[in-house]
Amino acid sequence: MDHVLDSTLGVAPGLTTGQLGHRISRLVMTSDPDGANSSMREGLDDRKVAAHANPDFTGCFHVCSVPPVETSAALRHVDRIARKVKNNGDERSLDQLRADVALALLRGANPAGGGLDGLSGGSVHLTVPLVTLVDLADYPGDLAGYAPVIADIARQIALRQRDGRWTWTVTHDGETVATGTTRYRPTQAQKRQARADYPICVHPGCRMPAINCDLDHRRPRSQGGRTHNQNLAPLCRYHHMMRHHTPWEYVRLPDGDHQWTSPLGHAYLAKRGPPEAA
Repeated sequence: MDHVLDSTLGVAPGLTTGQLGHRISRLVMTSDPDGANSSMREGLDDRKVAAHANPDFTGCFHVCSVPPVETSAALRHVDRIARKVKNNGDERSLDQLRADVALALLRGANPAGGGLDGLSGGSVHLTVPLVTLVDLADYPGDLAGYAPVIADIARQIALRQRDGRWTWTVTHDGETVATGTTRYRPTQAQKRQARADYPICVHPGCRMPAINCDLDHRRPRSQGGRTHNQNLAPLCRYHHMMRHHTPWEYVRLPDGDHQWTSPLGHAYLAKRGPPEAA
C-alpha cells in the first residue's frame, strides 16, 4: 500500500477529510480489488440493526454493514419523501424530517400523510468506468452522495438498473466532451406505434397479437442498437427466444416488411400491417 501513501501525501494538505477519505478508498480498491471484495464479503456477514441510548436521553437506530447500493437508495428514498413533506409547508428542518420519515417508514406509517402518490422507490446515481462495466478491469465506481464502491458492486448496480433510464458522459483528460441519455425499455408511445405498424408477431406465419408479444431490438443493444421504432419489432416469446438462441436471422426492409433467413438459408417474408386473410 506504499503507493497509496505516495499518491496521497502530496495532495492531502489541500483536501478536506471527506475528500481525503474518498481518495484513499478509491486507491485501495484500485490497488487491491480482490482484497476489497474479500473485505466487503466479510463485512456483509456482520450486517445487523442496533439501537442505543444517547447521553441526552435520545436514541439512535442503526442499520449496519449492509450493501452500499441499498444504503444509498434508502437514503435517497427517505430524502425525496422528506423534501415532499417540507414543500407542503412542514416547519421541521430537512434533517429532522429525514429522521422522522425513516422511523415512520420502519413503523409502517405513512410519513407524508397520504401524499406518497408519484414517489418511486429509492434510486441511485452511479458513475462507473466503461472498462469496469464490461468486466475488462476492476476500477471502482462511485455512488453519488455515498462513497466509492468496489467494481463488482458497481457492475451489480448497473445490472439491476439495466431497464432504466441511463445518463452517459464521455470524458477526455478529465473534461466532459459528450453527454446524453438513453433507455432500454420502449416508452408507451413507442409501444403503441410498433403495435400499430405490426399488429402480430413479425415471424412469418405466427399470428400472436402484438399486444401479447415482446418488443425485440432488431439490432441488439449489445451491438449499439437504440430503442426507437425503426429498431423495434413485436415477437412472441417463442420466436423472440428462437431469434436470439438459434441461427434464424431477420432484417427490416425499406418498405417496413421483414425478411427472415432460416438456418438452412431459405428466405421468408413477413409483411407490415394487418395480417392477410387466411
